[in-house]
Amino acid sequence: MELFPCDFLFVHRDSEGVEASVRQQEIETSWPESQQAAVLICVVPVRMTEAWLVANEKPIRLAVGNPNGTESLGLPAIKDVESLPDPKKVLFEALKAASGLNASRKRRFNPHQFRHRVSELTDDLEPLRKLSSFRHLEAQVQRHLVKSNS
Repeated sequence: MELFPCDFLFVHRDSEGVEASVRQQEIETSWPESQQAAVLICVVPVRMTEAWLVANEKPIRLAVGNPNGTESLGLPAIKDVESLPDPKKVLFEALKAASGLNASRKRRFNPHQFRHRVSELTDDLEPLRKLSSFRHLEAQVQRHLVKSNS
């Protein structure tokens, strides 16, 4: 915070089977008073953040540079993304499928280098708004934006 002061600080902690409110309280109580000039926003997805990234096929296809691809990505229904046992694996498999590469090239494909692009290219938040954990995050941001604009 001394080197990189900010107005909003987003702190991520997966809920890992614990109520989101408990995780939020853990984050808030570990936040030192001396650092409280910034607004603390708690990001608490039910599973991994990657679960949020498999909510929309378009940014996955854009991330790998194949926006017009037609390969099935095997994405779960939005109601199921937070119950996936391994959302990171689902995301990586979807990135491979979206690439449109042949089997030989898919084996050498590195999905790690594309996963961050998915979040950068996500411009439609409507699917995510069906998830309570994302709605909670969005409500925190909106609440603090309203305060800062008052």
